[in-house]
Amino acid sequence: MNKKWQLVLVFIIGVISVTTMGCDKDKIEWPQGLENKYYVSELDPVAGKKMIHVEGTAYERGFAIGYEFPEETIRNCSKEYYIAVVRGMLGEWIDLFTDIDPMVDFIIGGVLELTKVHKKNIPPEFMDEMKGMVDGVNYAMPDAGFKLNDILMLNLSVDVISSLSGDFLASLGLNMEDFSGLLPHTCQGFVATGNATADGGTIMGRHFMFPYEVFHETCLIIEYVPDNGYPFVSITPPGYVGVTAAMNNQGIGIGQDMLMGAPTDYAQVGMGRLLLARNAVQYASSLDEAVAMFQQADIADGNIFVIGDGKGDGAIVECNADTIAIRYMDSTYDSAEYTKTVHQEQIESKDDLVLVANHAVIPEIANTSTGSEDSIMRYQELCGLLLNDYGNLDVSNGRDIIDFLHPPSWYYGDDIHQPVAASITLFDLTHLRLWSLYGRYSDDWVFHQLNY
Repeated sequence: MNKKWQLVLVFIIGVISVTTMGCDKDKIEWPQGLENKYYVSELDPVAGKKMIHVEGTAYERGFAIGYEFPEETIRNCSKEYYIAVVRGMLGEWIDLFTDIDPMVDFIIGGVLELTKVHKKNIPPEFMDEMKGMVDGVNYAMPDAGFKLNDILMLNLSVDVISSLSGDFLASLGLNMEDFSGLLPHTCQGFVATGNATADGGTIMGRHFMFPYEVFHETCLIIEYVPDNGYPFVSITPPGYVGVTAAMNNQGIGIGQDMLMGAPTDYAQVGMGRLLLARNAVQYASSLDEAVAMFQQADIADGNIFVIGDGKGDGAIVECNADTIAIRYMDSTYDSAEYTKTVHQEQIESKDDLVLVANHAVIPEIANTSTGSEDSIMRYQELCGLLLNDYGNLDVSNGRDIIDFLHPPSWYYGDDIHQPVAASITLFDLTHLRLWSLYGRYSDDWVFHQLNY
């Protein structure tokens, strides 16, 4: 059976055999001593922004998050959220179909079955945290009927959908690049250190560009002090066990961008991009350790990871299902040969500055993925701002630079009160501080110091 029909068969089996993996029907018990292992504090009482600090085992940490934020966790795993994500990816025309509940349920059920295939690839610790989160939600809201599948979908479905879509198109002789106009080109970031910064320290900017719906109303600062690995802080809604923007107490910061049109392989979903980033921020104490984790990982589709090291280093990991390549701060591609019509040679030639949008720069990745004019415009504008303040970059102008699309702007329009899509963060990796803007653009940035 050829690959095309294998994929079709897998999908048919998936959508027909929709089942649910519920929580334990026995009474859920409060973990002994949990009340001494977490606390919730106000970051911005006016805007209702909070931080939760969690310690203990993975199950205990997950339970505390789910218990304290049950409604928010459920919303982030709901049809409301998934429809918003798909609308952000494909456009408002999908609203013609989103009101047809049986169709939406059918599609979500199929994706769920295809996601559950990769449950075996998730480290037991992260599965325990998911189980704890489900139990915490159901303990707080006994009639919620919240399920482990709900959390699993949230953390893996993007990898499943993007890799399967690429595989299916390839089986038809098409390429995701042929549909680049319909695809999201979002996220950007940078790492600056040494001569680039005013004090020689390391700062990292991260704009996680994602649909704002639900996210902007539920986002938290979560501070983890795990019983294994390093303490870290994540800017995320509850439900995400993986991370989109995070920093640990070793000064490692991480984020990821989508890379479209790259080679895909559904069989290589592994633990998915969000949990790969979580694994690195929890267990890496240096840039080299973090990079090694990605080099050894299963990658199902196009991804770009930005990593900063407070000891004075940074790198961009550009990868697809076939290749993983590293763009270090001192990497240069002056003589690179690009075969794509839409591409961008590296323009940050400084050895202590590296940045990224949603296109690859390393030739072996760039020549097998999709570039976009939008991504190149953001890359060029971000680079120009960083080079303009080169030598004087700090936590103040660094916030302004990573938030360069703040409305009024060519990208987000004129409404200064609109929701942030979805979080903008400036990490001081040397001094373990962060400032993050989420919620609405008219809100204040929240501040957090990682003291563990």
